[in-house]
Amino acid sequence: MNEIFLIILSLSISGSLIALLLLLLRPIIKDRLSKTWQYYIFLIVIIRLLLPFGPEFSLMGMIFNQFESHITTTDVPTSASDTVHFLRLPDETPEEQTNNESVSMVTAQEDRKETLLGWWWIAWLVPAILLLIRKLVRYYRQTRFIKNSSGLIDDIHLLNMYRETCKIMGIKHAPSLAKNERVPAPMIVGIVQPMVILPGTSLKDTDIRLVMQHELTHYKRLDIVYKWLVQIALCIHWFNPVVYWVSREINRNCELSCDEAVIKCLDKKSRFDYGDMLLNAIKIDKMPSHTTVSLLLSDDAKRIKERLKAIMTYKKQSHKLVMVSVLLAVCLLFGAVCVGSYTSSAPNSVQQIPTDVVTPSANNITGTQTQTTPLEVAKNPAIIEEMEMRYYEDDDPDGRWPYLHWIITNNSDKTITDYEMACLAYDKDGNPLELIWQQIALTDGNKVTGFTSQSDESYEWIITEAEKPLLPGEKEDLNGGWSLWDGWNQSDGSHEVAYVLACMKQITFDDGTVWENPEYQNWLSTYKAQSIAPEILHTFYGA
Repeated sequence: MNEIFLIILSLSISGSLIALLLLLLRPIIKDRLSKTWQYYIFLIVIIRLLLPFGPEFSLMGMIFNQFESHITTTDVPTSASDTVHFLRLPDETPEEQTNNESVSMVTAQEDRKETLLGWWWIAWLVPAILLLIRKLVRYYRQTRFIKNSSGLIDDIHLLNMYRETCKIMGIKHAPSLAKNERVPAPMIVGIVQPMVILPGTSLKDTDIRLVMQHELTHYKRLDIVYKWLVQIALCIHWFNPVVYWVSREINRNCELSCDEAVIKCLDKKSRFDYGDMLLNAIKIDKMPSHTTVSLLLSDDAKRIKERLKAIMTYKKQSHKLVMVSVLLAVCLLFGAVCVGSYTSSAPNSVQQIPTDVVTPSANNITGTQTQTTPLEVAKNPAIIEEMEMRYYEDDDPDGRWPYLHWIITNNSDKTITDYEMACLAYDKDGNPLELIWQQIALTDGNKVTGFTSQSDESYEWIITEAEKPLLPGEKEDLNGGWSLWDGWNQSDGSHEVAYVLACMKQITFDDGTVWENPEYQNWLSTYKAQSIAPEILHTFYGA
């Protein structure tokens, strides 16, 4: 749930940045670009506020990942071993005990972060739900009251005029037409069963036709759906004052753009008639103080003056301005995508480090190796508890060919039926090694004399080695392992491989579900075919 709050916060900031950019552009575009463009351009802001989409690397993603890391790592020791936060599983040395103390400190910091975000989550969620319920109830009551107090028009002349207007506008399924003495101005209400409401004001046929065109334009453009998206954004981002400004601008531009859509086919005289219709249709002294998402033709005196000015000064857009409008819209859309949002990280990962990593020591390649596991790996479905470099046993020392052996514990509450584990190898200088990972041993009696290749050389190898179904809490301790041709020089006993890193890529459970490690690609891009200083490998993972 805390991840959702961080996503909401990042969306709020992203949408605000685009909205503020439009605010800066407003003096330039207000009287130059069409009102329709100024109305729909805010749809980019609304989408940015509602949908957590964006590229893998975005501005909000970087900012919030830094913020999350800051909360997690505050007051945590910053030495090399403490920063990595590895927890050793074999018998502890004093140095290992120090590492485990850092693990406790990290756990405490993680709990502190979860508590802090938990309170923020509740403080955001409760007002958002209450505000949404309030808007829904108000809209339901308002719509029901208006519809119940309205009577369907049965005047043949008005109905014929209405059908003719719908036909001209290409509307096949027209909303019902009603009249209400209590409404101050023409409006359209309802989403599922929309209704065009005419007021009790006496209007000329010319004015009535223009009123119908205006309200049907709202209906045809689905303005009521647009306005509900705005209301949802207001509920989600109730704490953000920029969103309230965006809502006011959308309401303002909605009527201006609708006026523009109606008058663009009218001559100058008809535009004057349209302006007169606005004045005649509105009862200023009966203006409602609160309307949720009903689409009123009326407005306050200041807005009416603005609308009349826009009607009188309307000019058809030149091709040049149209191209500028399209280009600017594309730029704003691109900016909204690049700003992005916070992407919820997997619950088993706090740092951008491999989730299951083992490293045989460069100084003790022939013995049982110490294994280290990141702190957060305890939340993964399976833990690599041990990775050893073992050798085929025979009487001849020259026959001691190596193989990898591992122990995996099922850390989930489901049975593991299969898994994919990726391995990378490095030499003593930290250079990545391309190995022939899959081979068949050649033997002379009980003595292994060599291997025959079954695969091409590669940096990475995926091991799918589920010996049997692994029950919850059960360990898989193979009697054997993965034969490894590591460039072993039989004459001097040296080995080419000094480090082997392993990371669980995918786990399949008995119920058919598959867990995919969200940090796998990051691990692979960080270490595959990359040279790493031996001291960094040695100290980063432990020895």
